Amino acid sequence: MVVIIKSAVQQLLKEVTSRRMIHKEIKQILNFTEYSKWDLGVFFVGDKEIKELNLRYRNINKATDVLSFPLHQAIMPGKLPNPLTPEHKNLGDMIISVPYVMRWCKQHDEIVEKRLPVLYTHGICHLIGYDHENEDDFEKMNKKEREILDKFLEWKKRGGDCNGSDCNESESEESDDDGEL
Repeated sequence: MVVIIKSAVQQLLKEVTSRRMIHKEIKQILNFTEYSKWDLGVFFVGDKEIKELNLRYRNINKATDVLSFPLHQAIMPGKLPNPLTPEHKNLGDMIISVPYVMRWCKQHDEIVEKRLPVLYTHGICHLIGYDHENEDDFEKMNKKEREILDKFLEWKKRGGDCNGSDCNESESEESDDDGEL
């Protein structure tokens, strides 16, 4: 699994978390899905960039916390087609607005470090075919998110270690420290 982490808001991101923690948490969240060996990209941006993407792809002219761009069309929620080649084992990309998340957390008296895994989970659920366009879809997605987050929180309670699996990010993470996307 390769998790590519890029940031256009490098300094702001460093204020709330580390690349090592991002990688470790996303890897663990993926371990609670059927797609633990699949790659994905995570891009941290500002409000302007996410607003432009939200307008372009969803026709919504405002910033948001997370957008997901799946690489594959799901057969059904949680079920992706078998990849044609190992290179096709890519879920897609998640875009997260760090300033939006920071404001949301301040307004809701929540810690950013606790909010980010919720957003990673939400984004990954979108990447594997879940959506919330209607009440039935919302319930299915909410159930899957809760299932993943319950396991994630249990993992965190146990110390957030990788229980013997390789947590070495240097072999499985690419990063862009200069902030360019």
